[in-house]
Amino acid sequence: MAENTNLKLSSGPLPAGATPMNVAGTLINMKLVPLAAPATTPPIQSVPSSSSVVPLPTKAVQPKITAEDISLDEVIICWDCETSGVNPWEYQWLVASFWPIDTPKADMVTFASWDEEEITREVAEYLNSFDSFAMTGFNTAFDIRCMSTRFMMYQVPVPLFMSSTFYDTRDFFKKGTWKYVFSDQASGSLEDWIVWLYDEPKPYTIEECFAGLREDNMEPLIIRNRWDVGVEGDVFILSKYIEEDLERGVSQMKPTIMQRTEEEKEGNVVVACPVCKTLNEYELKNASQICYVCASKIVRPTSKEYLEEIVRPFVAPKESTKKTTAAK
Repeated sequence: MAENTNLKLSSGPLPAGATPMNVAGTLINMKLVPLAAPATTPPIQSVPSSSSVVPLPTKAVQPKITAEDISLDEVIICWDCETSGVNPWEYQWLVASFWPIDTPKADMVTFASWDEEEITREVAEYLNSFDSFAMTGFNTAFDIRCMSTRFMMYQVPVPLFMSSTFYDTRDFFKKGTWKYVFSDQASGSLEDWIVWLYDEPKPYTIEECFAGLREDNMEPLIIRNRWDVGVEGDVFILSKYIEEDLERGVSQMKPTIMQRTEEEKEGNVVVACPVCKTLNEYELKNASQICYVCASKIVRPTSKEYLEEIVRPFVAPKESTKKTTAAK
């Protein structure tokens, strides 16, 4: 019941029709009389809106750091697997993509097959073509278990994979560091982080991918898989960039006219794929190139189609130690 603080207790004759209150055998005549309004009513304190108290989430700045901007002591392969379920003894392995991050995204290698043994052997052959490598992904334990159990099932030796160093960007986002720190914070989904950092949602939901599989159409799943690998590699590179002890500076978001002119001569720009709308870095020296996600052709863009010019400090290229990264 709401309290009324403008009442006072007083004694006097019992009003007609009123009944005395019996308190421990004693009858008490009591009535409540409203108090006079105070001379001045204290102002009601308005509660500020949450938007004026709690800052809104940071707006995505779409960082443009690539492997050119970090020091790599080894070949790093970003990869992701797609399956028809969660448990290895219940699902089928369908798709896997691999991107050595010191190569263009368009050279990402994708394996897809309804025949699980076929994809297992092709992936093994690809990985065995390297001299050495480390691997990175998001929730890598799922992908490691997927591949290692299939290598077991079909008796395919892949010694470099089984002895590789594995990085997990989900673990990094849970702790904020690659070093060991206990954390029970939520890791967030890959899409949570990519939308926050790059403002770029996934091209297909998992429901749309499974709807395609039921119609024998693997294309949505392949496109989603390649998008995952591309952005997983991007955030791994970004996490390594903040460890750099080099005076190279962060890529500029708004280059000067002189910088833009020089960059167009060399030149890299960001354009959207005309089909899947994924952002691609386009080298202007090329007459055309393909989208790294859906493999659609991107013709040489005009200046009006540039979403952003990319300007990076010069970093001398390092000689690669791997045997090949050519797509099958």
